[in-house]
Amino acid sequence: ASQYTITHGQIHASSNRFLFSREEDSSLYFTYSGERNELEVNNLHYEVDTAAQIPWYEKLSEFKLPWEIKGSKQTAINNLSLRVCSGQMLALIGSSGCGKTSLLDIITCRGEGGTMTSGQILINGKPNTPHLVKKNIAHVRQDDCLLPHLTVRETLAFVAKLRLPTHFTQAQRDQRVDDVIAELRLRQCAHTRVGNDYVRGVSGGERRRVSIAVQLLWNPGILILDEPTSGLDSFTAHNLVITLSRLAQGNRLVLLSVHQPRSDIFQLFDLVMLLSSGSPVYFGAARHMVQYFTALGHPCPRYCNPSDFYGQCV
Repeated sequence: ASQYTITHGQIHASSNRFLFSREEDSSLYFTYSGERNELEVNNLHYEVDTAAQIPWYEKLSEFKLPWEIKGSKQTAINNLSLRVCSGQMLALIGSSGCGKTSLLDIITCRGEGGTMTSGQILINGKPNTPHLVKKNIAHVRQDDCLLPHLTVRETLAFVAKLRLPTHFTQAQRDQRVDDVIAELRLRQCAHTRVGNDYVRGVSGGERRRVSIAVQLLWNPGILILDEPTSGLDSFTAHNLVITLSRLAQGNRLVLLSVHQPRSDIFQLFDLVMLLSSGSPVYFGAARHMVQYFTALGHPCPRYCNPSDFYGQCV
C-alpha cells in the first residue's frame, strides 16, 4: 500500500507527488503582443422585429405569404453602456432572455432581425464593422462546431493552416499549436478524437476548450464567449473560467455571458454587468456589487451567492 504523510496541512505520497493536483496554474505560454484594446458601448438601444424571427416556411405552413405577416417591435436592449479594456474579464449575468446573447451578437455584427435605434459600439475608438470585428475579435459561440473524427491536435493543425498568415512556416504553425494546447490544458487529450453526441471523444469541458483553442490560434486581442460554461459540471466550469481569467491576464480583453455562475466563479470576474429585461441594473467591479446593493437597502444574505440572489431580485 502507498504510504502518505501529512505536513503543513497537505497530504504527500511516498513518491513526493500530491494526492490532489490542481489543474490550473498561473503560467502563460503566450500572451497577446499587440496594442491595448478597448471595447465601449454607449447608450445602446436595440429593437427586435418579432415577425423576422419566424422562419419563412412556418409562415407558408399557415397559408400566409411571408410578407403579409406584420410583427411588432420589441425592445431587447435599453440604454446600455459599458467600457472594458485589455487585461479585464467582463461577465454578463442575468436570467434567460435578459439580452446577454443579443448584446454579444450586436457587438460582433451578427445581430439579425433587429435594429439599433440609438447608441454606438466602438472598438479601439472606431465604430464596429464586420471587417474590424473579424480583425480584432474572436467569437466563441455556444454550440461547438467541430469535426468529430479529427483529434484535438489534428483539428488545431488544420485550422492553423487556414487561419494563420501565409508567411508562417510549418515549424511556426506547429509551435503555435503546441502553445495553444499547453495554454488550454489539452495535452492529456491531444491525440483523442474530438467526438460529438454520436461519436465518442473528449469530455464536454475539453470540447469547449478545443472551441476556444480554435479561436485562440490566431492570437486575438478580444475574446467573446457566449455561455462557455453551459452544460458543464461545476468543477469543469470553474477550471474553464480560471483559464479565461489567465487569458485576460495575458493582455487580452475577455467578455463572456454566464447564466448562473457559482460564487467561486463569480469571484474570478473583474467586471460584472447584471441585466434585467435588456436593461443594465449594475455595472462595475464584481467585488463591489454586494456593497452597491447593500447601500441601496438590499443586502445579500450571508452564505448566499450574490449572482443568484440579485439575479432573482431583478
